[in-house]
Amino acid sequence: MKSKQKGFTLVELIVVIAIIGILAAILVPSIMEYVRKSKLKSANMNAKSAFSALNAAATDLACDGNISNIARHAPVAVTALSTSDELEGACKECLENNGINSGYICWDVNAEKKIICAQWASSMNTTDYVGQYPNPAEDPDTSLTTLGTLINSANWTDATRPDFT
Repeated sequence: MKSKQKGFTLVELIVVIAIIGILAAILVPSIMEYVRKSKLKSANMNAKSAFSALNAAATDLACDGNISNIARHAPVAVTALSTSDELEGACKECLENNGINSGYICWDVNAEKKIICAQWASSMNTTDYVGQYPNPAEDPDTSLTTLGTLINSANWTDATRPDFT
């Protein structure tokens, strides 16, 4: 007499679970790589926004004859930027308008008082991605660095940094 029970056998369930496990083992690393790359691109875009705002403010300062107010800035929290300083205020306004009211920013100037580089990171940890503009970071592994260190250059010093003019 035939049994009228419906369902799956234990072997069938184990096969399905094994297939799902194999697919997960293949997909999870590639998904994690996409997440890492998207975080780096976001950091690069925040640095680009800040760079553009800083250049506009520096141009205004230069046109007004206040070139001495154009100076490099060490890493600082975006929320701690002063609105009374024209460069800091422009950077803070730009990042706040983009919905980024947190994170850390720094920038550098060359001898001619031109903004040559801006960097942004969500925190000061070396486990966070540091975005840079120009010459944005492309490899998530090399952008895990300390904010204030040029990613694609040897140093953050006047003698060895490239001039991005």
